[in-house]
Amino acid sequence: PLARIRMGNIALGCRIQEETGVPVIIHVTGRDRNLLGLHSALMGAHLLGIRHVLAVTGDPIAMGEASGASDVFDVTSLGLLRLLSSLNEGKTFFGAEVPGHTEFILGAVLNPNPADLDEQWRRLAKKIDAGARFVQTQPVFCAKVLERLLIKARSLAIPLLVGIMPLVGERNAEFLHNEVPGITIPEAVRQRMRGKSGEEGMAEGLAVARELIDLARDKAGGFYLIPPFGRVEAALALFADFDAVLAMIIPKEKAGPGIENELLDLILEIRGAARARKDWAAADLIRDRLKDLGVAIEDTAQGARWKRL
Repeated sequence: PLARIRMGNIALGCRIQEETGVPVIIHVTGRDRNLLGLHSALMGAHLLGIRHVLAVTGDPIAMGEASGASDVFDVTSLGLLRLLSSLNEGKTFFGAEVPGHTEFILGAVLNPNPADLDEQWRRLAKKIDAGARFVQTQPVFCAKVLERLLIKARSLAIPLLVGIMPLVGERNAEFLHNEVPGITIPEAVRQRMRGKSGEEGMAEGLAVARELIDLARDKAGGFYLIPPFGRVEAALALFADFDAVLAMIIPKEKAGPGIENELLDLILEIRGAARARKDWAAADLIRDRLKDLGVAIEDTAQGARWKRL
């Protein structure tokens, strides 16, 4: 994101799948590899067990800090979808046969923020024709934008996953609004964040996120949570809100105490990591949210443990 140097997501996605057993969705851009490199990387990803790919064009390198690097852009997100569909059919982007075929499930991106949503919908229709089987939105911060999107999405035949990024303070909100392409934060929300930071800022940002989730709960195909600046505790605090989020992503027939216990253990691990780096605000926020949901955390010399109230 934002043309910054990060660990390769194919390797990271593979490691996450191996250690958790949870399928991942990797983002692939047209910015960093030419068409030959994309073929090779995607076939390698399939060999490693990656099956879900979100095709994005990618932010220009000029946005980041690697001024000596060059953009490639042999293909846009639409071209990437066509390439992935070709590999699923046992062919290259150029039509040549290849041994075997891939089984990727393809995702597309939709920006719900522009005033002209019809143009975004026309682009999405082309992406669906190119093979997209799910769509993820840019982060949404405005209730009116979300309502408009949900009305439009009634005609969609594929799942729509709404992007939710909890804000953590005024500076965070202003940076996203003014510096990040595709993200628009309404004045009313920025006013709510004004003068807030730390625990107060995170609490207000989570309140905004919960309002949006409640609005789309029965209408969206699902949600994906985006931790701002790597602040995974903000997303985890939402994840801990079982009534608002967990019921949306775990089918009723699979829900039960076992799943909840595993999630609580995971939440405790994340809180422990926050305490280890002395992020007391995040750790306390997780503790308080769990208490609101009827789960108490006790910190002992042997580590933290939880119990139901």
